[in-house]
Amino acid sequence: MKCEKPAVLVDYPVSVIDYEVIDIFNWQDKASQMYSEMELTRHVTAQEETISKYIKEKKIVPDLEVPISEHRTLHYFNKERVKEYCQRFGWTEITASNRKQLFLDFCSEMQMSYSYKPVFLISYISNMNEKGEAHLADVAESFAWYYEDRLKKGLPAEKKNCIFTKGGYTQKDVEKLILNMPFKRFEGMGYMRHSKYLGIVQIDKSIMKTLDEEDISTILTYCTEALERYWK
Repeated sequence: MKCEKPAVLVDYPVSVIDYEVIDIFNWQDKASQMYSEMELTRHVTAQEETISKYIKEKKIVPDLEVPISEHRTLHYFNKERVKEYCQRFGWTEITASNRKQLFLDFCSEMQMSYSYKPVFLISYISNMNEKGEAHLADVAESFAWYYEDRLKKGLPAEKKNCIFTKGGYTQKDVEKLILNMPFKRFEGMGYMRHSKYLGIVQIDKSIMKTLDEEDISTILTYCTEALERYWK
């Protein structure tokens, strides 16, 4: 390919003293000592959407902002901000000592726009082992069975835009639905984890450590009551 001569040559003198050495990875060192936006969500009793909204409204100002594209910026916060935000907004700090009770409270409140959250919990509990691990494929199978059973009984599966109402879905579609909706809520609060490589969802170890049969029975009761309220 033939090189073309530039139409205009800008005569702007630049000498060696004009250069400045910049460590473009310096922000990573700072960020490693801070909480990311997602990590902040896992340390306070506030939804991911709430924190994102507060950042946009400047109610929460990140201690470090790293633009990575025209439309995306990473936000980081000094760890001591957690107590400050909890006091300011009436949130509770999530720690290893109170995570189980906050998890139970979260299950008790069971706020939902769809029936997915209690159905997911029931499906997860029915397939988890003594370590609190359950294969996502097994959870998805139980999850789908609930809605298929409703259809067989002549009952509505869910809202019109639901994959179970539309039909023609695959197991992968069900797994994607679980991860994108009900599971995401529990993961965002730091109550559950997902190992993509192993295909396993599991409850946080600090919760599972003291979770007994009575607690599990209570959670299932919360789920049953939530579904009764929802279908009414």
